[in-house]
Amino acid sequence: QADVVSINLGTNDYVFGNPAQAAFAAKYSELIGLARAANPDALIFAVVPLAYSCFGGVDSKWVTMRQGILSAVNNWSQDSKVKLVETGSPSSRWLDCASDYSDYTHPTVDGNEKFALALLQSMTDEVRAAYPGKCGGTGPTCEGGVAVTVPTPTPEPTPGPETPAPTPGPETPTGGYTGFCATTWAESNPGPAACIPCDAATAPCADGSDCWGATFCKGDVLCGDPSDSDCAIGSEQTPPTALPPPPAPLDPAAVLSGKRLVAYVPNWKECPSAEQLQHYTHALVAFA
Repeated sequence: QADVVSINLGTNDYVFGNPAQAAFAAKYSELIGLARAANPDALIFAVVPLAYSCFGGVDSKWVTMRQGILSAVNNWSQDSKVKLVETGSPSSRWLDCASDYSDYTHPTVDGNEKFALALLQSMTDEVRAAYPGKCGGTGPTCEGGVAVTVPTPTPEPTPGPETPAPTPGPETPTGGYTGFCATTWAESNPGPAACIPCDAATAPCADGSDCWGATFCKGDVLCGDPSDSDCAIGSEQTPPTALPPPPAPLDPAAVLSGKRLVAYVPNWKECPSAEQLQHYTHALVAFA
């Protein structure tokens, strides 16, 4: 739950309309009630929008807005933690209406910094009085407060030396054979019967010849020729499956097909150049 709630409501209500003071005050008071129900102990600030200081002297509806907020706060006069925050007046403005706003309504970056500093100076004493344990010091900002205890994570056990995996011994081939006996790899044979299956580790050649690593043979080819795939002598090990070809390189145009890269353009900012927009597929113009 939030200890401090600030309500800055009213600008758009009166930019796009002109609610009656009583109706606006009633709904504003209802909003304060929702915040209070969410946290019975919260400090609630009702902030008068900056627009009053710029337009309150030339358009009476902004005076109506401010009076509605004052009326809503007065409805909660028995609640000592509901506070009104004024943000200047037509004769004493917090921000310069011509230079600190991008459109006389939305503050610039510098304007927001000025607004934040002024709010800080207006609110800190109330926050300190309500929560002295969380907002210490005497200046315009909170200093110190209650230390937060961060739980110390339980250290993970240090792993010991890994047990090395046992060195695998010679595999026993399927069917007991991995090759055929021959004196040379190029030795030809009169037929399948002459291809004697063997395994160098478990079934060496009885005549002392070498056991050549192969899996198939046929009478009209060399003993152990890998191309001899229809011979059923020996272990009949399945030749390794060929790896699939690598995928074709991605086509960026195909990857981006159907996708959008949207530039967000606020209508109160300077229009971006064609160079700035060249990497976007669409532009979205936002209206305040």
